[in-house]
Amino acid sequence: MFKKIAAFLLCFVFLFTVNVYAKSENISARYAVAIDKATGTVLYDNNMNDRASMASTTKIMTCLIACEKLNFDDTVTITSDMLNKAEGSLIYLKAGDNITVGDLIKGALLASGNDAANALAVAVSGSIGDFVSLMNEYAEEFNLKNTHFETPSGLDSSEHYSTAYDMAVLTSHALDNELFSTVCSMQSAEIIINSQPQTIYNHNKLLYKTEDCIGVKTGYTEKSGRCLVSAFNYKKSTIIIVTLNAYDDWND
Repeated sequence: MFKKIAAFLLCFVFLFTVNVYAKSENISARYAVAIDKATGTVLYDNNMNDRASMASTTKIMTCLIACEKLNFDDTVTITSDMLNKAEGSLIYLKAGDNITVGDLIKGALLASGNDAANALAVAVSGSIGDFVSLMNEYAEEFNLKNTHFETPSGLDSSEHYSTAYDMAVLTSHALDNELFSTVCSMQSAEIIINSQPQTIYNHNKLLYKTEDCIGVKTGYTEKSGRCLVSAFNYKKSTIIIVTLNAYDDWND
C-alpha cells in the first residue's frame, strides 16, 4: 500500500513540474523567465539571473520614468543634444522639431525610436548622462541587483546590462503605471511631428496574434540578439515573460 501511495505522489509531482516548468531545451532563448505579476512567483527559469545586454527593452525604464516625470501633453522641442548618438531604429526626429511627450513615448515603445528615447531622457533630466544616473537610481529602488544602465535607448555599451529576472521585475513596476500600460499595448498609433501626423506600428508581433497579449517591448542588437518582454492576461492573472538572446523569440 505504501509503495502505491509513493508512486502516486511521484507521478503527481512529475506532472506538476512539467505543467509549470517548460524544459529549457524547448526554447531558443539563452536567458528567460516567466513570472506571475501579482505574486512575483517564478513560473519558469532559464539562466534568469545571468547578466546580459537587453537592447531596446531598456526603453521600458526610459518610458516609465518619462510617464512619471513629464506631462503627457507637453510639447518638446528637439535639440541636437537629444540626437547625439541616436542611430539604428528611429522615428527620424530633427533638431527644431516639435512633438509631445506622449508621442515621444509612443515613438519609443512602439517604433523603438532611439531618437525618441534620447529626447525623453534630455526632457526629464537635462542631459543623457544625468538621466542615466536616474535610471540607475530607479534600478536600485526596484532592487534590480544585476542591472546597470548606460544608455536610455539600449544601444550596446560595455556596462549596460540586466537579467531576464530583473527585466521582469522592472516590467511589473512599469505595468502599474496606467499611461505606460496603455501605450505599450497599442498595435499602432498616430504621432504628430511639427503638426504633421504619421502612423507608427508596434514591433511586437504577439499583439497582432492574440488579444491576451498586452505588451510590452521588443529589442535587438548584434550583441544582445533578439530580446522580448511580453505580458499576457491569463486566467485573471498577468504573466510577464522575458526572453533575451533568442533567435526564435516569437515561438519561445
